[in-house]
Amino acid sequence: MDLLISIGLLAVGGIIGFFVARFMYVEQQDSTAGKAAVADVKAVMTQQAEHHVFQTKQTLHSLQQQIETLSEQIEAYEGQLQPQDEDSNLPKMTFFGEQATAMLRNTHNINKKNKKEPADEQPRDFASSSSGLFVDEKGRSNEPKP
Repeated sequence: MDLLISIGLLAVGGIIGFFVARFMYVEQQDSTAGKAAVADVKAVMTQQAEHHVFQTKQTLHSLQQQIETLSEQIEAYEGQLQPQDEDSNLPKMTFFGEQATAMLRNTHNINKKNKKEPADEQPRDFASSSSGLFVDEKGRSNEPKP
């Protein structure tokens, strides 16, 4: 009987040992899988942080360019608002000045050539011979002529 009890205890010990070994093995695999999962999460978080930093730098760079452009535009606008000497800073625009001057010179010369009246004579309306609109007709009446 002692032998039977020993074999029974050995079988029960083997079964218990099997389950304990299996539990320990599963726990060890879970801890290894947990460590791998933690490492994967850390790697993903690191990649996301690097991507976030990269996007932030790009945004900062574009904001700096926009600020520079805006400051240049404001300086240009302030420059336009300040009073300036009209002769020194503004570009001279002839606005058909050359053509107009030549035309006026030619017209002035033509008018001098066409004007043959002596300077001592009065215009026709004020001449002593009574010509034009200001003719003095005292002898006439307002009655119609026959």
